[in-house]
Amino acid sequence: MIYLLYRSKKIISYYYFFYVSQLSLRNEAMFTPFEKEIRPIYFTFEGEEKLSKTRVSYEYGWRNLEKSINRIFSHINFLKVLNLSNGKSVYSYQDIAYRIRNMSQEELEILDQQVSQLMEEYKNKLSGDTKWELMGTVMRPYDIPVLNNMYLFFSMIDHQFNQTSRSKPYNEYKQWFVHFCQKSFLKSRGRSGKMLILDTDYLLFFTKMIIQDMPKIRLKKLFEEFETRGIIFDRDTQTAIIDYFEKLNLLEKKSDSGDAIYVKSFL
Repeated sequence: MIYLLYRSKKIISYYYFFYVSQLSLRNEAMFTPFEKEIRPIYFTFEGEEKLSKTRVSYEYGWRNLEKSINRIFSHINFLKVLNLSNGKSVYSYQDIAYRIRNMSQEELEILDQQVSQLMEEYKNKLSGDTKWELMGTVMRPYDIPVLNNMYLFFSMIDHQFNQTSRSKPYNEYKQWFVHFCQKSFLKSRGRSGKMLILDTDYLLFFTKMIIQDMPKIRLKKLFEEFETRGIIFDRDTQTAIIDYFEKLNLLEKKSDSGDAIYVKSFL
């Protein structure tokens, strides 16, 4: 019973992290098509002694995720605006982009005018406490004008939250997730700052869950299975994990080749 509660807590905690992090990364991509359904996030391992800012796991771990988390409140508000006239349907950025890319030229022009009008109304309504001149130039990343206008609209929403008293709910909204991460996955590593850390409990928990009833699993396959769950390790972290498995006598080597190293099942 205790083990089942422990296992449930582990699963819920990680997949809550997984859901929010994937949502934030997808939102940052906005109207750009995804190359993969899941965007793996780099984790380090708590057994590693040396962690530096030159590591891939630093650049594409918490540092990259934090940028997405910082703007999650703006994305939620913008998507709410875009979905106001959709009745019961709720569209993501990808859904909206798909519909727009299948519109006629006349429909695109009408929509572009509507978005421009909405932006002007939004700007005028918040002109009392928002310094719009501080926004600077906003890039135009898309090949369809109305998508660029929508990107500008999002930038306006994000700008006004950062420039007014409304920055308080903006910052508080992201902090709840940061605090959650600090309980399980986010650790401070001195000069390297905060990094996503997979502790030994989570490593063994996921390894056991992946192996299930098999007697063993190829090491390369194990790392691939971690990636399908949104967790990816750079070469140094993989080496640290291999060393840890070796200390626990969980490795079976048929040769020095990575393809011939197995992780044995355990209780």
